[in-house]
Amino acid sequence: MERKTIRSIRLAVLLATQFFFTSMHAQDTCEGASNQSYLHGNYARALIDASGSLFWDGQMSRFTPQFESYSPSTIFAQALWLSAQDEAGNIKVTAPSYGKGAGRFDYFPGPIPTSIPASDAYCEQWDKVWMATRSDIETHLADLADNGIVDNPLAAIMGWPGRNNPLFASIWGFELPENEDFAPFTDVNQNGIYDPLQGDYPSVPQSDVQPDQITWCVFNDSTGIREDLSEDSVPLGVDVQLTAWAFLCEDNSIFNTTLFTSYKIINKSGSTLSQLRMADWIDFDLGCFTDDYLGCSPEQNTFFAYNMDNIDGTNLSVCEQGIYTFGENPPVQAITFLDKPMASFIAYDRSPMAPYMPINSASVTYFINGLFADGTPITPTGVGYNPGSILEPVAYTFPGDPNQAEEWSAYSNALPTGDQSGIASVSLGDLAPSQAISVDLAYSFHREPMQDHLGNITVMYSNIDEIQATYDTHFSTLCAQRPICVEDCVWAGDLNADGIANHCDLLPIAGHYHSAGAIRQGPYNWQPQDGLDWQTAQINEVNNKHIDANGSGLIDEVDFGMTLQHYGFTKPGYTAPPDEYQIGDELVMETPGGALLSPNDFRFFFINFNNVPEGTVGVAFSLEMDTAF
Repeated sequence: MERKTIRSIRLAVLLATQFFFTSMHAQDTCEGASNQSYLHGNYARALIDASGSLFWDGQMSRFTPQFESYSPSTIFAQALWLSAQDEAGNIKVTAPSYGKGAGRFDYFPGPIPTSIPASDAYCEQWDKVWMATRSDIETHLADLADNGIVDNPLAAIMGWPGRNNPLFASIWGFELPENEDFAPFTDVNQNGIYDPLQGDYPSVPQSDVQPDQITWCVFNDSTGIREDLSEDSVPLGVDVQLTAWAFLCEDNSIFNTTLFTSYKIINKSGSTLSQLRMADWIDFDLGCFTDDYLGCSPEQNTFFAYNMDNIDGTNLSVCEQGIYTFGENPPVQAITFLDKPMASFIAYDRSPMAPYMPINSASVTYFINGLFADGTPITPTGVGYNPGSILEPVAYTFPGDPNQAEEWSAYSNALPTGDQSGIASVSLGDLAPSQAISVDLAYSFHREPMQDHLGNITVMYSNIDEIQATYDTHFSTLCAQRPICVEDCVWAGDLNADGIANHCDLLPIAGHYHSAGAIRQGPYNWQPQDGLDWQTAQINEVNNKHIDANGSGLIDEVDFGMTLQHYGFTKPGYTAPPDEYQIGDELVMETPGGALLSPNDFRFFFINFNNVPEGTVGVAFSLEMDTAF
């Protein structure tokens, strides 16, 4: 795609203003989660929220394993599916799919309340994704170590929703339920309470190594009106706590594009849930979405997507709807159950004419249990859907290695391609009241130089073994993690180094457009990053390396894209300047037609520049709205 250049300050200000006002829209959180955050601890960037559906925002894919400007994604949408029977033998199902795009949900923010009724305010409080980085944690521990006191408390650490955190309400404005295990942490003094002032900090129990980023949220399937695929079913009555994390390695690239998730399912129904099954539903879009195949490796508890041939899409850049592609030698995207055996896997084409697509709770139940939507079992030929077949039923579609012509795979059968989805399940047995069970998964990306679309599958098999072995040893053999920058660090998006990514960061680009300097290694996320000084500096004496948000070694409009990506993010310790407005005549706003607005009316406004100081190369400004009018 041809790179666009900045034609005027007006264009960039418009982008920033649009983003600013979008973030101010009111939320109707009880209909489902609307707040969201990104897990971006390594090169992969993935949307996380408390809706039970990851990696998409209701419109666009937000899972990019090698994130940078104009990067293709590998997964369009994901959802957590659950099914079980109650003590009377009634089937219970929770299974979102694409409802988020239309404001329909099957999961709702927060735990099922036990002492108060659910309310709009209750749901809104819990519509959050808590986040902590390795930088936050190391800074916190160093602060405590120097004199035994936390002198510069970080909100990410102080407000972590660990068990009975005494500081939680002062930061978030509501109390944690007492004596409930929520977000995981390292309990330094082993007193069962998360107390960061005594040295406790966020962590994941699966790892002896501190992840570079951790996110946590909680949701349930019972405190709202279910309107997605399982709207005609009875909810299970469960809380789900989702922890996600990522590592950044200097000497092991496999983990630089791998994300880990852990679902903790807690039975709040008051009765035993029997024959509980959990499934990971995935709508794969491996770059171009029209030429994908799916497969699985049951012995590795893994399912995956790969390209039908060695060119992703119809050309080397974009396919239908302008979607970016991987071009030549496309990759493989895999998902692995790390601590439970995969019980079934079904791949299916999302064509509206396909007779085996899940459309309601009954068909969802079949899918979770390894059958097609009408109850037809999988048989090992064609697409696996063969009603009346005399072949012995199996639990997995396409378990063969596509490199082996004699094994059953979509590639060896030369099947038609299309918009492919898959659902893999694990069997969790019975879950008693108040009992919890966890399922851990890895989302891994596999692409090696000089390997074609099938060669990357072979790479995947080997990489999955290494990921599993590393997980089994609590990541103790993971890698050499990159040292945390502590001085004159670059934050991708804070171009003028004032502690916040906002519209003012456009100005350094205007003043130093196309200046060049040292290239900086990624990833380009909101964490402190080392970078070599350039030979030039801004008017505030900040080195120009800060303007180069994407590390390309060139200052251009793409760097402002990083600002928009992190708009409103602040560095630890940031203090906003006071709201002091100096009245002058340098800028004059004119509104032809008058300033008064009637309902549904609109006005254009123009900024006239008067008496602008000599040497000015750009202007940034913000618009504030008085909600009383």
